[in-house]
Amino acid sequence: MYSAYSNWYKSILPCISTNIGWEPSSEPAWLNGSDDQRISWEDMKNRYGVKFSMTWINSNENNEFNDLFEEAKKLGLDEVWIYTLDGHHSDEFGNISEAACYNGFLKRFMRKYIEVYKCTCLNGCSEFNPENKSCWQMQKEISTDTLLEN
Repeated sequence: MYSAYSNWYKSILPCISTNIGWEPSSEPAWLNGSDDQRISWEDMKNRYGVKFSMTWINSNENNEFNDLFEEAKKLGLDEVWIYTLDGHHSDEFGNISEAACYNGFLKRFMRKYIEVYKCTCLNGCSEFNPENKSCWQMQKEISTDTLLEN
């Protein structure tokens, strides 16, 4: 599993250096790479083949979810994990789920409901038309045990 915005394989410092760390005052251990993490995924797939079978996507990848899931599908990855570093992006879960579903990483199911309508016109109703709000009123919605893949 791997995902990065840096060229991890091009170290600019010896890996045994004492100043490599995680705080901002540390020197970076890798050369900056592209802002597009798909390049690092392709490199990992080329280097490790089927051993590279899953990756990470930041929940803050606004407008890139479909492209990232599409790349994961193209590379034949089995899993895509979602993470966040700078807060909870629950407003993005819909976009993430939509992109994951579209590219085959999630399945969408909808519960089947039965809607019961009643004719409310004084002179009766000749044919059922739920769009005619003046004569047809939904009385209740009954949940069923049937799930439909959407």
